[in-house]
Amino acid sequence: MNQTTQKETVTTEARRQQPAPMRHPYAERKRQNKAILHLLRGMMTVVGGMIFVAGLLLLILPMFRVKSIKVEGSTYYTDEQIIEASGIKIGDELFAIGTKDEIRKRIWKWDTNRYIDAVGVKRGFSSVTIIVSPPQNLMYTEFNGKYYMIDRGFRVLREGTSESDFAGLPRVELPTVCALSVGSTLTFEEGADLSYVGTLLDTLETAELLDRVTALDVTSKFRLSYRTEDGCRVDLGKAGELSAKLALAEEIIDRRGEGDAIVDVSDLQKPTYRRINEADVLLAN
Repeated sequence: MNQTTQKETVTTEARRQQPAPMRHPYAERKRQNKAILHLLRGMMTVVGGMIFVAGLLLLILPMFRVKSIKVEGSTYYTDEQIIEASGIKIGDELFAIGTKDEIRKRIWKWDTNRYIDAVGVKRGFSSVTIIVSPPQNLMYTEFNGKYYMIDRGFRVLREGTSESDFAGLPRVELPTVCALSVGSTLTFEEGADLSYVGTLLDTLETAELLDRVTALDVTSKFRLSYRTEDGCRVDLGKAGELSAKLALAEEIIDRRGEGDAIVDVSDLQKPTYRRINEADVLLAN
């Protein structure tokens, strides 16, 4: 082994035996401070973002205030009554008026008369539209000396003490009722099929006569009749050919007049017309 190689070996061995350099405490603290500084910067960024969002909301939220409230579909209540029941006021923040479901519940709770069947709510940039739907074909009937409002599905909506409580609604005579309670559907004799009632109501509505009807007798599908606001009673007989019978009855009434009269179109071939307390007059087609 030459001298050069021996020198290199000695130098390497000497380096190995030298103690490792000591880390200065300040250098270690400096590295730790960088980590803390990075964390603090992150926290400051988050807090700053939250402050910015809060300021933005304070700036924007006043822009989303209710400036107009519209009501659609109300039949029995005024727009002002519906708006008051909704609990919404001009100037309210749109995000503070409650959810659509909460608004519906407020209106339904207020509507003790049960004149509202469904409630829809639409929100605009600065407006609210409340859409109400009344129950279909409201009527009233008598049961055990009391009066009850029902819809075409025979759901009992409200109880009254006199007929005047339901002024403007047609009175209906029904088949034998077995049970009745507000909020529930009428119970009739077992096996009773009252689908013909819906057919009669639809036919009257199609003929644009339902609004003129003040009373209905549907106690039997073989003896249907209705009374108009002018005091005329129309006997339809069986629940068949209703459209033709209604058309014929209207033709007769146009020719002879309504008043206190009875028009019998139960037999399309032999219709009759008579004034109350007068003999029937057979009318030829």
